[in-house]
Amino acid sequence: MTPLSRRELLLGASAFAIGGCAADDRFAAVDADEPRGGIGGTGIVGVVTDFGSLIVNGKRVKLDWRTQIRDAFGSLSEGDLAIGQGLTIEAATEDGRLVARRVVVSDPLIGEVTSVDEAARAVTVNGVRAVLEPGAGALPARGDRVKVSGLWRGDIVSASRIAPTGSGDAVVSGVARRDAENRVRIGDALIRPSILTFTPPVGAFVTARGRMENGAFAAREVVVGRFTGAAGPLQNLSVEGYLAPLPVAPFYELTGLGHSFDAEARLAALADGRALFEGRYTGAFAVETGLPLPDAAPERAAILGAALRGEIAPERLISTR
Repeated sequence: MTPLSRRELLLGASAFAIGGCAADDRFAAVDADEPRGGIGGTGIVGVVTDFGSLIVNGKRVKLDWRTQIRDAFGSLSEGDLAIGQGLTIEAATEDGRLVARRVVVSDPLIGEVTSVDEAARAVTVNGVRAVLEPGAGALPARGDRVKVSGLWRGDIVSASRIAPTGSGDAVVSGVARRDAENRVRIGDALIRPSILTFTPPVGAFVTARGRMENGAFAAREVVVGRFTGAAGPLQNLSVEGYLAPLPVAPFYELTGLGHSFDAEARLAALADGRALFEGRYTGAFAVETGLPLPDAAPERAAILGAALRGEIAPERLISTR
């Protein structure tokens, strides 16, 4: 069964989300001596595990009348948010609490299911393979039009939620790269810009809207960037994800992020699986700690719930400095 959206939960109760974004002043680093939680924004990239405010990455993020909520197609309401969705959040700190200024449902894939691998619990959407996490619901059928939520793991998506959606544009959202033939791809999706758009910049986080044509994604709209400065200059990052190897220091990147680690990061101990990475943003992600996480959604939610309550044993955290 597909996980219920918050709107469905609320209605039921009443009846019974190597390279960085292009540098600019919005991402100016704050002074290193400024205390954490001061002026400046916290960028959060992760999966919704619960409500009672918004629970992502073991953090409680308050929503208020100033919070902008949207996806690739436009504005949403709080009731459209759902457990299992991948979010990009820009939050400010007010009275010691995180308050969201901007919440984006950053679905990696929206489009038609063109193949289903029941044995591997995987589907293909927009030329990209998405593997449904253990405990994350049922597979859709071939021909269904769906939104795939989750995180990039190399060139595939680790799907925390696959939900039906209506007709309209397809979407691919992730970090642009060039393949061996110098073509631009997001994951395994070959991106073909239209005459009205532009070639996505390599290394940046990109959201492309369009449709599949002859095995390529014909992009009629391309939006670059993950964070906009909605909560002030980016000061801290909390990102759930998977590492991929690089040939230069720090020798790993976070797939799908669009911001690079600083060269001093020590990440080898976290290279083999999913983890929650946290630290300062200084023009690069100056990651300080990693918390290893399981792939299975229920077990991961339990660990992040313990983090929310301050019950994570210190030995579970891995220092990356």
